Amino acid sequence: MKFIYKFTVLQFILLCHIGAIAQVKGDISSNYWDFDHGVPSNWQGSGLSTSSRHYKVGQQSIQWNWEKGDKVVVNKPLNINIAYALEKKGGSKLYSEHTSSSHADIQKIGGLMCWIYNENAIDDELYISVGLDDKEAYRFPYHLNFTGWRACWIRFSEMTTIQQVDQLNRLTFTAPNKSSKGKLFIDRIMFSEHPIHGRNTPDQQLPFINPRVNHNHWGGQWYWETTYKHDIPLTKEVTKAQKEAFHKIENRILDIVRGDVPHQDENWYYKDNFADLGIHRAEDGHITGRQIVSSDEYNANLNDVKPLHLSRIFYGLARGYALTNDDYCKEMFFDLFDHFIDQGYDYGSATGTQHHVGYQLEGLPESFLLMKDALEASGRLEKAAQIISYWYGNAECRKDVHVNELQGVSDFWNTKARGRLIAVLLMDDSPEKVRAMKEFSRFVDNSLQYSAGTVGGLTPDGSLFHHAGLYPAYMTGSFMGIAPVIYALSHTTFEIGDQARSNLSQSMLLMRNFSNKYEWPIALSGRQVFAGMISQRTIDGMGYLAKSGIGTNKINKNLAAAYMRLAKPWERMYREFADDGIKQESNMDGFQVVNYACLGLHRRDDWLVSIRGYNQYVWSGEIYEHDNRWGRYMSYGSIQINNQGSPISNIESGYDQNGWDWNRFPGTTTIHLPLDKLYCPVRVLMSRSDETFCGSSSLGKNGIFGMKLHETETLKNFTPDHRARKSVFCFDNTIISLGSDIENSNKDFPTETTLFQLEAGKDSIISIDGVKKEGLFIQKPSKKSAHIIGDNKGNMYYLPKGQNLVVQRQEQVSKHNKSEQNTYGTFGVAYIDHGKAPRHGSYEYATVVNGANSKITPNYTVLQKDHRAHIVKDKATGITGFVLFESGKIKHDLLKRVDHESLVMIEAQDRELNLSVCSPSINLNSKKMYDDKGSLPVDITIELKGHWNLTTARKNVIVDHPSANKTTLRFTCIDGKTTEVNLIK
Repeated sequence: MKFIYKFTVLQFILLCHIGAIAQVKGDISSNYWDFDHGVPSNWQGSGLSTSSRHYKVGQQSIQWNWEKGDKVVVNKPLNINIAYALEKKGGSKLYSEHTSSSHADIQKIGGLMCWIYNENAIDDELYISVGLDDKEAYRFPYHLNFTGWRACWIRFSEMTTIQQVDQLNRLTFTAPNKSSKGKLFIDRIMFSEHPIHGRNTPDQQLPFINPRVNHNHWGGQWYWETTYKHDIPLTKEVTKAQKEAFHKIENRILDIVRGDVPHQDENWYYKDNFADLGIHRAEDGHITGRQIVSSDEYNANLNDVKPLHLSRIFYGLARGYALTNDDYCKEMFFDLFDHFIDQGYDYGSATGTQHHVGYQLEGLPESFLLMKDALEASGRLEKAAQIISYWYGNAECRKDVHVNELQGVSDFWNTKARGRLIAVLLMDDSPEKVRAMKEFSRFVDNSLQYSAGTVGGLTPDGSLFHHAGLYPAYMTGSFMGIAPVIYALSHTTFEIGDQARSNLSQSMLLMRNFSNKYEWPIALSGRQVFAGMISQRTIDGMGYLAKSGIGTNKINKNLAAAYMRLAKPWERMYREFADDGIKQESNMDGFQVVNYACLGLHRRDDWLVSIRGYNQYVWSGEIYEHDNRWGRYMSYGSIQINNQGSPISNIESGYDQNGWDWNRFPGTTTIHLPLDKLYCPVRVLMSRSDETFCGSSSLGKNGIFGMKLHETETLKNFTPDHRARKSVFCFDNTIISLGSDIENSNKDFPTETTLFQLEAGKDSIISIDGVKKEGLFIQKPSKKSAHIIGDNKGNMYYLPKGQNLVVQRQEQVSKHNKSEQNTYGTFGVAYIDHGKAPRHGSYEYATVVNGANSKITPNYTVLQKDHRAHIVKDKATGITGFVLFESGKIKHDLLKRVDHESLVMIEAQDRELNLSVCSPSINLNSKKMYDDKGSLPVDITIELKGHWNLTTARKNVIVDHPSANKTTLRFTCIDGKTTEVNLIK
């Protein structure tokens, strides 16, 4: 039956997430064995037939009516030796470490994939084996304590080895030996031409496979369920306060998830999607319909359905019944519920793999909560609670874990936290529910503490690590996932602690600081280049966390003010905060140090300058097989200015992927390669350097950045001796960029430092020494004089003489980072040409942000620019910045010596001195991609001329006076943090 439906634009946007599921029937894939035409001739044994009663692909499965001791032998199974060859090639090594620049690569190995249906659970095992003729080579048990469909994905190396053979030609099923008889259905079976999924997941049927997944945040469900024990004792009763808390928490979550009352057209839409599933309940109660498989096994040509598609239908039907009392929605929901369980989404099952399960089941817990009363009335609530608790891994909460023991903190916040909370809410009010809520609250609190190193989670500077680095694209989902949960628990007996809430607030404020207004810089985008922004739901997350309060305050006013700057005035939470007298924050003038990301953020008025590098601990970017293939240079000292648009955005500020030259990220020093040579030669790359010195520091509202650039990769078309020493000095709206010691051996392609690359249409204005340039052009101003260049976004650039400057507006042809299709655009570009295979190359230029209508004169002095140090004094602020690449003596009238590479800033006023010191390296304990030992302290001793004393004592600063006119200060630095002190004579 088909239904006709119509939508408003808003409803269409909301509903399009469900996606369309292709229903191409086609032929069964040659990999899966075909049972639609009867029992294949190579299947031998008693009790065999085909059946349409249960099937997982096509329309029929093998039905085996077995008796104790029976065997079914499959002779010469299709592709068995192709799969076995993968096994012999891969051996039993499932995981191997790539170079430090890449993910750990999972070596996938050959084996068996099939699905088994059991109508009656028994406490017994089916034995499955493979061999050569009568020689049994590998064998394993498959537990039959289940009903419905269960997957069987197993590598040869995970089976018990009986004897080694060169090849295989037989698959054998041996009936249970404790039970007298039974019935099984077998379908969707193959020895795959391709490796078994690298994260095939242990479950109730195959608990012994792939043991490393037991400690993975996606696949540990069965391990947690059977291994972790409760350490919080049961109470004798549920207190009144606890019951009130349950009620308040549930109502808050319902208020978030139920949404507006759906239009009738929306209900019809989900009914139509339900009808497309072909679910049918027979007279005896058994249920059939289109097969549901994980996205890792999904094949549209086989009429498969992804669990995410079902989750969306669940949610739509649940809203249809809960908010409009549509009984048809309720009955469809129940049929879908029963079919979902029958298809293997039940307690103890892993459906082959539970990889990314939180994404695959998005919306399912919320659906069950909306239908809580109806599920209880139908006798399904206990099963619903069990399913959500198991699939979302509530058993992990039984253990009081340190955040460093957790994997995938960001994924938990984004995809699992609310599901786990709902699993608790689906329970009856009982001592067990109290314990489960305490365990959950403790787990969330632990996950919000600072994590050490790069293992994942929040860092002391507010970065949220995922994939071993600051990753805004994952921050958005994390914040919108965890913040409503914290709000739901707030001001109850189960609320999250102050420190946890403060840590998350710090990270949210960092995100709003590195974004302008909603979009973050390209260099922070990981593999999602030209695509990153704060979503509306993330902004809502800020509001929910603000409502959770901090300390004795029921509202976190600083976070609420930040939320109001990003939100729309008509939003409900905006009005609530305004009614409480809170006003949106003003622009965020200042400089923020984020050295867990080798990042400096300089802001004035409404503009942002972001400076990004990389080092031994911080990767430069994330390149995947189909993402960001030319993004090698995005953190080679990039300087991005976001200052245009309403609101300010990347594309309005000139950063457009169409036609983008991937060699020329502004601020970077790179070897300009053809795209085929810039293309990443490996599947996954997250480059790191062997240098540790990279990062930023600040003094008041100004800051500096320094980097020892070294391209260390030895891959094809990389140049592992490409080096430079780079620095950036940010004083108000003047950004001074210095480079020295630029060198490499690449004699084929030139080395360049890019000042700007900005999309520049025909009406945009670029100027050279006050002369406006129209149309397409290339100009090389004389190196005998200084020059002032104006880009087409209102910024001015001063370059001293002696540099090979190139300024141009040209049509550019490039490649899209995902599709790899040609893209086209017109760009204004200015760069300094260092030539091929440079030695002792250098550069200097100053950028005046929004300086187009100002008189541009250099208001700074470069005191030193060489291998040892870059030192600049700003005349307007009186601040001197020191980027000290080496320890030793310093030629300066005040700062005389430093014993460690460091960043120092000094502001001297008569007998008073403001001083900051920073070791920008986070100085981790190892060079591994995932380090869990944390930052090690670094002692930096500086020597000042004169007799100076601290106005306020600092725990990490020790002052000494070796002589009457000499002062030494020893700073203990950690986590890349800056220490600012005030001294007087």
